[in-house]
Amino acid sequence: MKITKHLRVQLADLVRRSSLIAMAFLLVLLAGSLSSTAIGQEEKEGAGHKEMKESKLEIPPTLPGIWTKVQDNQKELHEVLAENELAHVHLLAFAIRDYVTAMQTKSKDLTKAKQDAMAKSITRIVSLAKYLDEAGDKGDSASVATYLGKLDKELGTIEALYPAGTLKAKETEVKPKSDAKAKHDGTHSY
Repeated sequence: MKITKHLRVQLADLVRRSSLIAMAFLLVLLAGSLSSTAIGQEEKEGAGHKEMKESKLEIPPTLPGIWTKVQDNQKELHEVLAENELAHVHLLAFAIRDYVTAMQTKSKDLTKAKQDAMAKSITRIVSLAKYLDEAGDKGDSASVATYLGKLDKELGTIEALYPAGTLKAKETEVKPKSDAKAKHDGTHSY
């Protein structure tokens, strides 16, 4: 935060006077300038990112349900790359990040070592989602492909932590279609 010379002079004058009311007023002014800076930053982030922050991702109640969502979004991310629709990358990457993070809370039956490995993979996936977003925003399909390959590897690592069949959806569970992309028309539930 930059404090202009004028504000510094005013602050020094206020401190000398020890006027609590005047100091409170100056703090309100400073807080107002911080708020306008934050609003300006939010506007720079773009409509798609703001829209994503305002909506909530629906997390299925079971591990197999969550894993199905992860796989659906992973598949769509590959399709988005193949179709060069890079504006959708952030929706899918952040959905995968959020679903995988939700898996951790439902994975208490894993050993301590596997829970630690899960935490490390989630940390890497959080970073990869950010990198995928940045590469997608730049229209850099080569970087998206590189980061997607790394994401695929991390998701494979996570899947291997669970006993066979644990993440498989049961016959009674309907395999829902991924809802993250929804053609970026504002109808998605993310």
